[in-house]
Amino acid sequence: MISRNLSNSGSAGGNFLPATLPVVRMEVACPASWADLVSGLRASGFTVLLEGDLPPDATVVRVSDGSLPAAGEKLPFVAIARGRCPQALAATIESGASGYFVAPFDFVSLSATLCALAARMRTNLPARSAKARDSLTDDQAVSTVVGILMERYRIQRTEAYERLRRYSRTERRKVVEVATQIVTATEELSRTMRAIESVARVT
Repeated sequence: MISRNLSNSGSAGGNFLPATLPVVRMEVACPASWADLVSGLRASGFTVLLEGDLPPDATVVRVSDGSLPAAGEKLPFVAIARGRCPQALAATIESGASGYFVAPFDFVSLSATLCALAARMRTNLPARSAKARDSLTDDQAVSTVVGILMERYRIQRTEAYERLRRYSRTERRKVVEVATQIVTATEELSRTMRAIESVARVT
């Protein structure tokens, strides 16, 4: 994110915006045709990226004309258009856009929408981080069990995963649930065996 000077009331967005603004990533087929939008956003204090890597630790929102697939993670986005089209508006709403703006742009409304999106993202960050950690843990459990099956049955990774998947289907459970149970049971068995070995050494 970037900091802006609130005393700059001559900018397109005025001085109503927060001191810290999100980075705006433009996803458009022809950036040159949106020069007025880019210059207006930059005049409002936004950092606008047309290409390249995202800044580290930045809150990023997207502005899209719908001509390009979303890059990277699915960030919230605002749709833009040169003309009014009911079909395009309906498609935009269906795809989950948080706003739909048609040229000539109202930079006050557009800037406020982008800042509201960024604020909502920051509010939801702990939940998204927890979900990402859970997903990583699930992947690790499945990979661990696949490795166990590969070693035990001397099979390739694809076959090991397929056996795990078939078993989970017979149990009417998700693969990750079965994998997590196996990992937990394996860890418990290992702890028990270490405890038995420790007692045996003492005696």
